[in-house]
Amino acid sequence: TTTTTTTTTTTTTTTTTTTTTTTTTTTTTSTTSTTSSSLADFEPVDGGQGRACRGAHSNDNSASYYTIFSGVATMDACKDHCVATDTCVGIEYNVGGRCEVWTRSGGIQASIPLENYWCLRYGSQSPGFSGTFEPVDGGVDRVCRGAHENDNFAQYFDVQSADSLDGCKGLCASTDGCKGIEYHKYGRCEIWLREEGIQASKTATGYTCLRYIA
Repeated sequence: TTTTTTTTTTTTTTTTTTTTTTTTTTTTTSTTSTTSSSLADFEPVDGGQGRACRGAHSNDNSASYYTIFSGVATMDACKDHCVATDTCVGIEYNVGGRCEVWTRSGGIQASIPLENYWCLRYGSQSPGFSGTFEPVDGGVDRVCRGAHENDNFAQYFDVQSADSLDGCKGLCASTDGCKGIEYHKYGRCEIWLREEGIQASKTATGYTCLRYIA
């Protein structure tokens, strides 16, 4: 008897696959540009809106005071023209695109009511006087008083007329001993000379009370 033995050998092959993932990060930097005019100090003259600029008084509007730019699409664009002008003291802008860049040496001291116009003073230019004015008890819709709200002797102030609040301020600044002003929108301007100054105020529609610091 012949015995035959068969041996079977099994070979197992293992294949390992390595996958490499590469991640790319893209950084986007956004830069926002701010025009010089948006940073500039523009302040409204007599409220600004619905006002046309004037020189020393409401009828002072010499063509030599300003340069006209036409077709200016926005008030900010008009401000840009001002900022680019070394001697600019303010702008008058009309919604139709008219832009006046004011360069009057005495600044913009007055304005008149005119629909669809804006009058703005630029930068540190003063309206023709030194010193500062500060509101008394908020200033708007207030009349000035002495030591208390019923202290209103006529000898405390000198009554004058002014075309605007800035015009009244100018009268005060040019008066020795001025302590402040009381101004009514129709032109009454009280130049306060009380030695102790304005220490109180009282509610009154249409009036403004400001203390002057020379």
